[in-house]
Amino acid sequence: MALYDTRLVLSAIGLCLGTAVTVFSVMSGSAGSSLFVATGVRQPVTAMNPRVTGQSGMSPMRYPQRSIIQRAQVEDEEYVEYTRAVPAQASSGLSLPTFGSFLGLFIASLSLVGMVSIATPATAFENAAPEAAQFAKSGKSPGNQPKDLGMLPRKELDGKVGLKECGGAPNCFSTTGPDGKIAHKVAPWLPPAGTSAEDAMKQVKSVVERYPPYQQEVDGGGFKIFTDAPDYLFVQFESLKSGFIDDVEFAINPDGDGILWRSSSRQGYLDQSVNAKRMNWIAAELEKAGWTAPQLTREGYLQYFKQNNLEFF
Repeated sequence: MALYDTRLVLSAIGLCLGTAVTVFSVMSGSAGSSLFVATGVRQPVTAMNPRVTGQSGMSPMRYPQRSIIQRAQVEDEEYVEYTRAVPAQASSGLSLPTFGSFLGLFIASLSLVGMVSIATPATAFENAAPEAAQFAKSGKSPGNQPKDLGMLPRKELDGKVGLKECGGAPNCFSTTGPDGKIAHKVAPWLPPAGTSAEDAMKQVKSVVERYPPYQQEVDGGGFKIFTDAPDYLFVQFESLKSGFIDDVEFAINPDGDGILWRSSSRQGYLDQSVNAKRMNWIAAELEKAGWTAPQLTREGYLQYFKQNNLEFF
């Protein structure tokens, strides 16, 4: 059984259990059971039963022909009958029905929330490959989107605006970073001479929109453009099985030299060359249109490819 199905079954069991506890508690409440019952306290029947008059439980007005002892015996019997008919008053705390109802509703509520949260698992993007349908019920692991994406002032650029630099893991490429960081640093893509920056961004967007999910068996979950500005494009690509999300950005170079770009995995250490395969496809399409967009090759990024191919020597 898949993890998704197991969680759904457990939530359903919890919902049924909570409902059963609530119903049982309500039924118990109608029977007059209580959690805390006052014991060892006997009040005169006149103080509890409005049918008995007089100032004392042993009222001579009610039983004038009987002795004091006989009157006490009779009123003891009435007291027992009355306490059977009227539930004993709780001296403190919650009654069992109230406590059980709260407990049952609490369990049922938690289970219902759990069912709602997993009943509709995260689905792939609309343009996902057909193969994604068989993993529709699998749990997705998109990861958290970095909060510092976009064109922001960067320390590594001496305060200038640029894209985010890559970390140390071989699962990222970026035009931002020190020149010596050959495992991640890439050059901006250059459009044909005479192309305006705005037109260059439009061409990049056009190529991205034609991207075929699951080419070379990557990005089977499809992709979606989340930010489409004249000077910035932000796209999320999803893996086929686990729903891993990679963040890809394109931006006009404020220095006027081509298009900046970044492609990075959110999670893990290796990316199985997914980022390279994706960006090489886009670069190849741009080169067909006269762009200068070099491929990410083993010769240029040896450590990236060796680690992702698990080549340790």
